[in-house]
Amino acid sequence: MLDRSLLRGGAIFVAWLLGPIGLLFGLARAGMGAAMGPLLPLLFIIYPHDWFVHRSGYSSAPVFSSSTAALVAIAQWALVTIEFAVLTRRLSASRQAWLAPVIVVGIGIAVLVLTSLFGITIEADWL
Repeated sequence: MLDRSLLRGGAIFVAWLLGPIGLLFGLARAGMGAAMGPLLPLLFIIYPHDWFVHRSGYSSAPVFSSSTAALVAIAQWALVTIEFAVLTRRLSASRQAWLAPVIVVGIGIAVLVLTSLFGITIEADWL
């Protein structure tokens, strides 16, 4: 049986991962496109996999198809969520709640930096 602290840590982390998406979809359904603007960079940092491209001359080729990019993002964040839950199980829920967004943004920025080191650029065509 899973420890309750592991489940709590995983749930807090997943809430911070899915929160921006839920907020963006809610604003879009409400017709508040202007309110979505400030949140798009956060979504871009957390889920950039669909925008990875190899540049060659005046053209670019995507690194992943849309479905592969989604699977890569799910796999990445599932591993990070499991590690977060295991490593922070001894912390209180309030500490986990403020640590989770720091880890989410930190991992997102690390992925962007690592991809740029490998010569992969990011083209967010709908931003």
